[in-house]
Amino acid sequence: DSKRISDEAKEKSKGYIIFHKYCAVDIHRKAKIVLNGPFYFGGKRVKGSKLESRILVENNANIIINNKFVLNYGADLEVFRDANLLIHGNGGANINSTIICGDHIELGDGVMCGRNVTIRDNNGGHFMSLQGYKVSKPIVIGQHAWLCEGCTVMQGVKIGDGAIVGAQTLVTGKVPSFSLVSGNPMQIVYNNVYWKY
Repeated sequence: DSKRISDEAKEKSKGYIIFHKYCAVDIHRKAKIVLNGPFYFGGKRVKGSKLESRILVENNANIIINNKFVLNYGADLEVFRDANLLIHGNGGANINSTIICGDHIELGDGVMCGRNVTIRDNNGGHFMSLQGYKVSKPIVIGQHAWLCEGCTVMQGVKIGDGAIVGAQTLVTGKVPSFSLVSGNPMQIVYNNVYWKY
């Protein structure tokens, strides 16, 4: 029994990536991936599905996974040159999730994402002649936040701890902790909301 407990503790402390079937992987040799827990990429629930999952990590990009995190099939994870993606873990993202990191994205402990969620801290390198305009701004998503189906989180957003982003919501501003936001434009629907899974 003590050996089994010791083996389980040892296993929990290991970091590794499991690429499931039909994953396209492009990781630059000078990219840095730090795994303090397991990272399951492209996992499938429908047997026989050939839906592709893609991961791109460019030169000098950094990914840090601090605990177990699951990114299911149809995922598109791109971390561009010199960008940083920090995932605290104990959460996951459902089918067809997109994370496009050109600067800095941080997902707090226990963040959960529904189907077709998009998180992107940049606009793809397109410039606009506006004073103070930046092509990318960091995104920080607090612990135990829940991003519901089809929502989009844009550059410069900060989502507080325990917040819920409703389905199809476009998030372009700050989301207070323990609130539920919804709509386009985003509006606060409820405060002092608590959820569990």
